[in-house]
Amino acid sequence: MNKSIELQVSDELIQAFSQNRIFFSNNPNQKRSFHGGIIKIPAGVQLRPYTSFNAGNILASLDVFSYTNSELSSLIKAGRYCSIANGVKVMGYRHPYERISSSAFTYDRSFSLHKLAAEDAGIVFPAIPSPSRKERITIGNDVWVGAEVLIARGVTIGDGAVIAARSVVTKDVPPCAIVAGVPAKVVRYRFSPELCERYLQSGWWNYKFTDFADMPFDRPGDFLDALQEKVETGVISQWHPADIDIERFVELAGTATYERKI
Repeated sequence: MNKSIELQVSDELIQAFSQNRIFFSNNPNQKRSFHGGIIKIPAGVQLRPYTSFNAGNILASLDVFSYTNSELSSLIKAGRYCSIANGVKVMGYRHPYERISSSAFTYDRSFSLHKLAAEDAGIVFPAIPSPSRKERITIGNDVWVGAEVLIARGVTIGDGAVIAARSVVTKDVPPCAIVAGVPAKVVRYRFSPELCERYLQSGWWNYKFTDFADMPFDRPGDFLDALQEKVETGVISQWHPADIDIERFVELAGTATYERKI
């Protein structure tokens, strides 16, 4: 949807989400509370089946078979098979520290504190807006984000990456990398360079995991061999479900627009 909406929580609404395979707990039969008794869906969020939002009341763009134990910023878009732990946060706006001051008076004339001071002085202060900057945070497929990770705006986290708990991610994370620390740095890679390349080329996350029941998923190299054989022989095919129509929830619960806050 091109507008942000609020949905009044009811048993019927939660059941409708569940029927579309969107859940709000790792245990679908377990009820939980929502702040203010509402669920918020920010503008531009895409909902997919087999996702779970286990904290907060604001939904984000998660792809299939992904879950989050954090209330995610609407800036985040995560791929398939992602595991996001509790306490994950997004950094605030960047201050232009290369100027004489990093204070908001240099770039934001609408900031209340400085706006009032300028009005009291009888002037309009010539603030210079900050240069445009990326905001969207892109999390690839099969990414594990540990507890209390802090992520900078504009960062891309590659497929298969692992972010250790309490890391501060200030720049892009390469595919298959395991990063940790403040700021986060590459500790090692999940697989050898050759296996990482095969892993990424396979795009295994484009398939349902239920197709893997007879495959050695505990032995990545052998798994990729088996996957290639199944794909080449047409035994399995990629699965790309359509976005879930949010309007069906609006019709059920009623809605009100709200201002998007990030």
